[in-house]
Amino acid sequence: RTEETCTNAKAEGIAIYTIGLNPPNQKTIDLLTNCATTASMAYFPTDSSQLVTVFKKIADELANLRLSQ
Repeated sequence: RTEETCTNAKAEGIAIYTIGLNPPNQKTIDLLTNCATTASMAYFPTDSSQLVTVFKKIADELANLRLSQ
């Protein structure tokens, strides 16, 4: 269901970022990477202290996107 939901959202032009905090296995990494709009929009911090940096990076990307449109 996750893959189908991601595919449908991307087909509608929705940008998808994914975050996997210390993912348990490669299958999870692959799922989240494939779900993201692009592989560069999938993040895999290994420690919760890195989440602030990840969310800031995503926020900056979204802000830049809005400025360019």
